[in-house]
Amino acid sequence: MKGKGVTRANESRRRLPARLTWAFVCVAITCAALAQRTGFIIDGVSTNAGASFYVGDTNPFNFLLITNGGTLMDQTGIIGNTESAPNNVAIVSGVGSHWNSDSNLFVGLSGSWNRLEVVAGGLVNMDGVVYPHEAIYVGYNVSSSDNSVLVKGTDSVLGRAKFYLGYSGSGNRIDLLDGGRIESTHTSGLGSGWPSYIGFSVSSSSNTAFVSGTNSVWNSDHLYLGFAGSQNSLVIAGGGKVACAVLYVGYETSSHRNGLLVTGTNSTWIGQLRIGGGSSNNVVVNAGA
Repeated sequence: MKGKGVTRANESRRRLPARLTWAFVCVAITCAALAQRTGFIIDGVSTNAGASFYVGDTNPFNFLLITNGGTLMDQTGIIGNTESAPNNVAIVSGVGSHWNSDSNLFVGLSGSWNRLEVVAGGLVNMDGVVYPHEAIYVGYNVSSSDNSVLVKGTDSVLGRAKFYLGYSGSGNRIDLLDGGRIESTHTSGLGSGWPSYIGFSVSSSSNTAFVSGTNSVWNSDHLYLGFAGSQNSLVIAGGGKVACAVLYVGYETSSHRNGLLVTGTNSTWIGQLRIGGGSSNNVVVNAGA
């Protein structure tokens, strides 16, 4: 009787519709992923993580929130460390809320679909004292694609470092909206700070920067739209501004089809403009800009 009972159960399981069977598999995978998820909330307190701080080391769906004047300090910040760590999110929200790394910050070191949000007056910057060559990377390795950064709201700032949108990865994006800023210059002004890159390596293509809204500003030393990569884009719209000593649209001979679009009333860039590198790099300035 026991053997027959087992046989019936197995037969019933085999007769399940394929769609229902796949549903069970998907639920099992989702539950396993959720069980591995870690949430960090730094609410109004100061935390020193020491060396490296990971939002997603080897697993996906991890979360960091810094709010109400909270502060996180570390040597290196990493959102999405490995290829097995996609879909992690870090949010720095509110005046006085601050993420400060001594050396580097990675939004997608090897992982994909990771996100950093700096909103409502939050601040993310590099200290620059111990490690003077600090940098912010969005999409560091070739495997690191489709990562994104949002800087939104008055006094929301990402800064004091070199900035790479697509170091080796592709399809990464940054949006500066409604007064959000990148500050990669010293207080002495243009030409005295850090360079910025959109599409740094040959492998880094189809990365997009969008600057829109009054007081939304990207301040940099030199800005390279397609340093060695191709099909990268920078859009300045709705009164946004990019200010740099020199804006290069295409630089190395491997950089093709990179594009700058300036559109909308009071949208502008300040600084020299040089178009070079490979073929078909272009600039479009619409009426009113």
